[in-house]
Amino acid sequence: MDFLAARKALLHRPKGAHWPIVLAGLVITLLLALVHLLRVDCCTFLDGRLYDTRVRAALFAPPPAAPPGPLLVDIDERSLARFGQWPWPRDRIARLLERINDGSPASVSVDIVFAEPDRTSWSVSRAAFEQEYNIRVDLSGVPAHLLDHDATLARALAGGPFVLAYGFAFNGAGDNLSWCPGQPVAALATTSPTEASVSSRLFAADSAVCSIEVLSRAAPAAGFINVTPDDDGVLRRLPLVIAHRGQLYPNLALQTVLQAGGHTQVRLRTGRGGHLEGLDLDGRSVPLDDRGQLLIRLHPHSPPLERVGADEVLVRLHPHGPPLDRVSAGEVLDGHIPPERFAGRIVLVGTTAMGLEAHHTSPLGSLVPGIAMQAAVIDNLQHGRFFSTP
Repeated sequence: MDFLAARKALLHRPKGAHWPIVLAGLVITLLLALVHLLRVDCCTFLDGRLYDTRVRAALFAPPPAAPPGPLLVDIDERSLARFGQWPWPRDRIARLLERINDGSPASVSVDIVFAEPDRTSWSVSRAAFEQEYNIRVDLSGVPAHLLDHDATLARALAGGPFVLAYGFAFNGAGDNLSWCPGQPVAALATTSPTEASVSSRLFAADSAVCSIEVLSRAAPAAGFINVTPDDDGVLRRLPLVIAHRGQLYPNLALQTVLQAGGHTQVRLRTGRGGHLEGLDLDGRSVPLDDRGQLLIRLHPHSPPLERVGADEVLVRLHPHGPPLDRVSAGEVLDGHIPPERFAGRIVLVGTTAMGLEAHHTSPLGSLVPGIAMQAAVIDNLQHGRFFSTP
């Protein structure tokens, strides 16, 4: 039998024998179409569980050789017991920032929004006494820094590498002010896409909630603190950029890293159709999805904690790894933390106290304060620890 005869014999099918093949193809096509239609409930769930598995698998990875990550100055329960309930007078916040700045940190992220004037300023209290009780209070001889705590904090912010937090709002829930939300990030595109194509899938904010003007203008930089939990309530990713007024704005962690490196711009990496795929930062390729979100890698080998007091609650990003590298804000104010502790470090100022800070469910099922997630993103950006988007 020659080649052509053998080929004809192999390809020959009895009459009607091709229908099972066609039927199988139709069934597979319908199943794929059904999976596509149910991707919100099915594929998204599987995608999230795949990420959770990768986070757990990282627990068994060998510790990398890397410099120290970010340091958290925590306004914790111990600090509140020492200096009083929250909110603190802003001259106290100013003293805290000045003590940190004395150590020459690379960058200091302030994860607090001061949306209203400080009512503990003596000048504000005097006005309240006059309005409520018709009592005139003589403040002659009172030191200037006690008269206006906001002005005191503004001077502290202007004197160091501080990054102030703000929140973007959607559906008109915030304010539209000329000084809010501050400076956008200069974004250079590697494939020269149109601005519209890059931002078409990004979260688009129409307003923002910022600190009062005197503080927003004083801070050298600012970054948003919006989070985007998945449908199951687990926080697996954070947006690094959000579109607003036709420009791109950086999140708090990204802006803090930019500030530490002296950068004012990032280079966007785009794919087919101009959709965002990532950004380049300090020679590192940072993978993002087309909404500008980074999958957070909760690394199990973050720097060990040097505790200030054995009775404090430890904050861990995972159940078996070391806690965050942090110190108590009260200890900093009392002068018990040497300035050298902050030298050249990225520092975050915020709170892990329950009730003062939003806590989120991590991929490992534990509740983690929002500032700890910002710290994890900073660690990812500093050391190039990333999960690619599935």
